[in-house]
Amino acid sequence: MYFIQIHLTLLTCLQQDGQRQQKESEIVVYIGWKYKACEISSFLCELALDFSNVEISSPRSGFTLTVIMNSKSPVGFVLFGMGRIGHTHANSLIREPLAQLKYIVDVEVDKVREFVASNFLDTKIVPPSELETVMADSSVDAAVVCTPTDFHEDLVVRCLKAGKAVFCEKPIAKSLEAIERCYNIALTKNMPLFCGFNRRFDPTISSVAARVKNGDIGRVQIVKTTSRDFPMPPISYLKISGGMFHDCCVHDVDAIC
Repeated sequence: MYFIQIHLTLLTCLQQDGQRQQKESEIVVYIGWKYKACEISSFLCELALDFSNVEISSPRSGFTLTVIMNSKSPVGFVLFGMGRIGHTHANSLIREPLAQLKYIVDVEVDKVREFVASNFLDTKIVPPSELETVMADSSVDAAVVCTPTDFHEDLVVRCLKAGKAVFCEKPIAKSLEAIERCYNIALTKNMPLFCGFNRRFDPTISSVAARVKNGDIGRVQIVKTTSRDFPMPPISYLKISGGMFHDCCVHDVDAIC
């Protein structure tokens, strides 16, 4: 949800006992509208809404208008990994007016080049061996990590230490200690670290969660779920996904908890 906060300062002239008095009052109005409800949009809101004050005044009418509005230029992104979820997030980024996809880092450069050309992008395609070029680019504000799980922790740490905000697909790392270490670095660097759980943004799931919270269903005793990937990933994906628990069951645990 984006918000514009408007301050109205009104000067009212009153005539009382032959004396003219001015009464000043302030009205604060919040105008909000929904932006696309997805993971990338939520992450982008944390980075792009850099508010500043703009004041318009009219001395004759005693009217002052102060608007707090978005003033930051598009956020520069690097995306790591153009597999299934990488394509999904890349498409989200190129539709976002407040985002600029500056780099894509992937081992399959030719396939990424096809994606860039078909979408008429000026995005630079970089192999992993040239990662330091991306890290040193000050125009890159944030990173989206969509690589296999084994590479998450290293990329998250390197991006945070380079001063980049990070959106990382779940899991951020393969152990609790490693995940805590990543978030501690984010706190030290004062950088956002966003873990992607897309089902939180699924209206079918969020509506059930809302009904449970409101007491419409009663006290939940048992939850049974069935999850499938479509299309079915290749068998080789099992070796790099982190396993069934890290890849699929975490969604169920997240939804229940």
